[in-house]
Amino acid sequence: MTWQVFALGMPMAVSLCLLETDVMQAFTDAGSTLKAFWFGAIGTVMGAVVAFGAVGHFLGPNGWKVI
Repeated sequence: MTWQVFALGMPMAVSLCLLETDVMQAFTDAGSTLKAFWFGAIGTVMGAVVAFGAVGHFLGPNGWKVI
């Protein structure tokens, strides 16, 4: 019985909530969160490149596949 609520009721409830959403306000509110996400993503990529440069020679001939 509970699976029916999650399989049918939840998608319908989410769709109805999205119909009432002010899209421009949502983008405005999500601006700082999106900036934080991009800083985190770029930081992760830069950290992987720096870490590979620091210890890549320990990984052997196939170490380039890590990146």
